[in-house]
Amino acid sequence: MRPPLFCLRPLLLALPIACLLASAAAAQPARDPSFEIVNASGRIVFQLFANAVTERDWGRDHLGAGTLRPGQSFQVRLPPEGGCLTDIRVVFQGGAAIERRRVDTCTERRLVIEATAITSAPAGQAPGQPPVAGGKGSGGGAGPQPPATAPQPPSAGPAPGRPGGPVAQAPRGNPSFWIVNNSRRTMRELYAAPSSLGSWGPDRFGTGVLPGGDRFAVRLPEGECLYDVRVVWADGRIEDRRRINLCDVIELVYE
Repeated sequence: MRPPLFCLRPLLLALPIACLLASAAAAQPARDPSFEIVNASGRIVFQLFANAVTERDWGRDHLGAGTLRPGQSFQVRLPPEGGCLTDIRVVFQGGAAIERRRVDTCTERRLVIEATAITSAPAGQAPGQPPVAGGKGSGGGAGPQPPATAPQPPSAGPAPGRPGGPVAQAPRGNPSFWIVNNSRRTMRELYAAPSSLGSWGPDRFGTGVLPGGDRFAVRLPEGECLYDVRVVWADGRIEDRRRINLCDVIELVYE
């Protein structure tokens, strides 16, 4: 038996509405993760990397052959399909680097490079200008402000070979680095672990390898600088480098 026409009419009316809603949802543009970054560090920025958190390496240097001098700003253009969460790495002239991870650059559209951190710009600040004194991430005329939690001085006590002197502390900072394979061989595995640990941890390549002539960005958490690095080549040969101060290194090159 065919259903009465008045029973079919609601279904017929619902179909166009559902199609319109689906079309509207599909037509919504992706949010733009592009952002502006301002150098208020008082130092020259030599390299600037910004990439979606889903990417395995840092990608290209957005500054290209240029630099970002104190007080200058730069527009970082990112593709919408990468999403809003962005990892950012700044390398100063001389090799020191700072990072900030998982920044929602769809919301934080203007970031400030300080001497030790990458922060959000104060609300109402004029585009292209360094932070004003007293604001969040401010530098003013006196240079960048210290971090909220200032580093503690070394604890007092005798140091080896210098009775009565301060105890030397292990360096701390950002140990992330590039590993560069300038050989004609393939690197099969890569391990990088703090020298204070008793194990190598995970293979940093994951399921990949590093062919000759290629490079790979190794992202490490801020903190300890002294690391042991192990490379396992495709032929099984192992090459270790011990107690490297990675906070002072941009690239580890293997020939």
